[in-house]
Amino acid sequence: MPKKVTHDDLFKATFSYPAEVEALVRSCLPEYFGEHLDFSTLQQENTAYISAELRQYFADICYTCFWKADSGGKPVQIALLLEHKSSQPDNIYIQLLRYLTETYQHQYQQKLPLRLVVPIVVYHGKQRWRRRSFGDYFPTPDPRLARFLPTFDYELVDINQWANDVIINMRYGYYIKSTFLLFKHSKNKAAVQRLSQKIFIFAEEVTLSQEEKLIFL
Repeated sequence: MPKKVTHDDLFKATFSYPAEVEALVRSCLPEYFGEHLDFSTLQQENTAYISAELRQYFADICYTCFWKADSGGKPVQIALLLEHKSSQPDNIYIQLLRYLTETYQHQYQQKLPLRLVVPIVVYHGKQRWRRRSFGDYFPTPDPRLARFLPTFDYELVDINQWANDVIINMRYGYYIKSTFLLFKHSKNKAAVQRLSQKIFIFAEEVTLSQEEKLIFL
């Protein structure tokens, strides 16, 4: 059973706030997400249907949000799966596929319209993330066999590739700045001390109650 780590608790605490999820999407994902998602409909999804075994491997944060309709059509609800990694797994696709399968199975069994899930992987490990396609893992002897592969992708947020100033000056969000700085420098005590005023700037900037700030702290 994987060991429970403080990183996961901080990740869940940060993204329990829809405003911080919006900040993640607007700051880290391709621009068209911010343009087309209706953030007033953003709400955390109940994922109680996910098996206990799978919960061991996932931060298990999922939000639903409506995609704005074009040309008078109806808005479509999609899901955003937020997954946190402090090290790169051998095959991220296998882990994500298990989650997607259980999610789509739940939708089917509940006779719900199938809702697209967009996986977002937030990473802050020491090693540079090696991006591969799912097909790269399969030694197919004939390219015509590629059509039998399950095709899907994920959005990667590699915090190690962000300069401190870029994180500090993010246009959106408050807790996300603190979390990203702590994730990036989690192994560097001197850097955390040097950046402490920036890491805890939310204490002055966030318009939440003192109790809520203390809980997050």
